[in-house]
Amino acid sequence: MDKKKTCRLAQNMKTKRPQLNRKGMALTLATLRQFKSVIKKNKATKVLAIATAAIRSVKKTRQGKDFHKKMEKALGAKIKIISGRKEAQLMALGVMATLPHAQGICGDFGGGSLELANIKHGKIIHTATINVGSLTLLSETRGDTILAEKMLNDRLRTIPWLTQSKGKNFYMIGGSWRAVGRVMMKKIGLSVRQVHGFTLNAPLAYALAQVIMRQKPSSFRRIHKKITQRADVLPIASATMAKIIERVQPAKIVFSGHGVREGLVRHYA
Repeated sequence: MDKKKTCRLAQNMKTKRPQLNRKGMALTLATLRQFKSVIKKNKATKVLAIATAAIRSVKKTRQGKDFHKKMEKALGAKIKIISGRKEAQLMALGVMATLPHAQGICGDFGGGSLELANIKHGKIIHTATINVGSLTLLSETRGDTILAEKMLNDRLRTIPWLTQSKGKNFYMIGGSWRAVGRVMMKKIGLSVRQVHGFTLNAPLAYALAQVIMRQKPSSFRRIHKKITQRADVLPIASATMAKIIERVQPAKIVFSGHGVREGLVRHYA
């Protein structure tokens, strides 16, 4: 059984004095109650639950502490708030579990952060986390893709090992980047149903990203559900993808439908 729900806790979140999105909070609690029912129905004996960037950014605030308790009550299980580096490690484990020959850098572009990991011969060599995500960048830049590229580039410069995998692959993870991947598939005449494993030469991916980042969010509506529901962040996500390609200079871009969840299972298996 595989169930996902986009809750957007980081919607409209600012870097300074971050606050969780109210609608996102309500949807998160409703979703956790649904998961609780699934757990009971299937008589699960072990529950692995983690919270990532959005909760991590507010964990020391009153709102964050109160909401953490509400989440655990809704799920009926403990929820561990993990560090950005731990998230990057789990993401890398998930990629290696589902793409066993993966070599290069993998990046998980979430709503509130970007996790990066360098993987080689089945081992995690380096990890890093950056506190910019699709939703926070959208909020901070008001949709300005040029400003989003600059903000990301300033942070990428602080990670020296990113350029050590020049000519290798870059594995794109996260709903926003997968949505971009689906738009790219559509533009080259492929079915957008299955994005996991979709591979493009970096120059073509870069050119397509440049095209997509210049489109208006409204142009992505009524294409495919998994594209439409992220239409507002597609230009930003494409801009960050282009900047990643510029910085890392990979040979190919590979889209992964798996990451932290699969890494979590592998870690505790």
